[in-house]
Amino acid sequence: MILNIIKKTLKVIKRFFWVLLIIGVFIGVRWFYTRDGIKTVSVKPIQIQNRTVEKTVSASGKVKSQNSADLSFNTTGRVEIINVKKGDQVKKGQLLAKLSTDIVQKNIQYYKDARDIAIKNKELFIEQYDKNRDDLGGERDYQLTLAKNNELVSQAEAAYQAQVDTLKNSYIYAPFDGMVVDVKKDNGENASIGEMIIKIENLSAIIFEIDLDQEDYGSIKTGQNAKIELDAFENHQFDGEVSFLPLYADDNSTTGFKLEIKMKPETGRIPLVGMTGDA
Repeated sequence: MILNIIKKTLKVIKRFFWVLLIIGVFIGVRWFYTRDGIKTVSVKPIQIQNRTVEKTVSASGKVKSQNSADLSFNTTGRVEIINVKKGDQVKKGQLLAKLSTDIVQKNIQYYKDARDIAIKNKELFIEQYDKNRDDLGGERDYQLTLAKNNELVSQAEAAYQAQVDTLKNSYIYAPFDGMVVDVKKDNGENASIGEMIIKIENLSAIIFEIDLDQEDYGSIKTGQNAKIELDAFENHQFDGEVSFLPLYADDNSTTGFKLEIKMKPETGRIPLVGMTGDA
């Protein structure tokens, strides 16, 4: 009996022990986090916002004219007249230079006369046939002789037109409004076919041409704004707009693609063709 009472007493003591142990642990943990020197940190909530991430693409280049032409004669001859000099403003269709055309004019007259004779011989043959049809061999011979005369007229006309074209090739006209930036020949000098005589450019419409890395090609599109810094104008930026994107890589480009930026005009600062800088 006494043994049972002792066992029951021990069980009650064990239960109280575990309860007291749990309470003690809870009190110890609470004391540890609330003792002096431990302070809580206030957290400020931040609202998430959508923002655009910008990427800047830069490249070196130089100023070019949107319209530029190296003008030459399409025939060989002696320069008779140069009507312009460097710096002159010219209008589209204006006569800029001409070769001596004395020999060409004589050739034109010679071939014109030859053509007229061929036409006259053909007309004379037709007239004689109408009057003496039987004496000229009949219809078959008439058609053969007429075809021969037509061929002679055609050949004479072709030779004459070739001389007329040669005369046209002896003149140089301005293909657009612009400024003469170079003159390579003087009066009296000989000029060859295709040799550059006069160079003109339209300086009212200038572009900044850059070599664009192919890694940046996908980041550019026409119409985008651009800032251009020229070496000749320190600490100044010109405004521009992407005006042309090539559809294929340029073999002459050091990086892959030649891109054009149309420069907006400014008063007081005039970029000149050939100036270098960065965009």
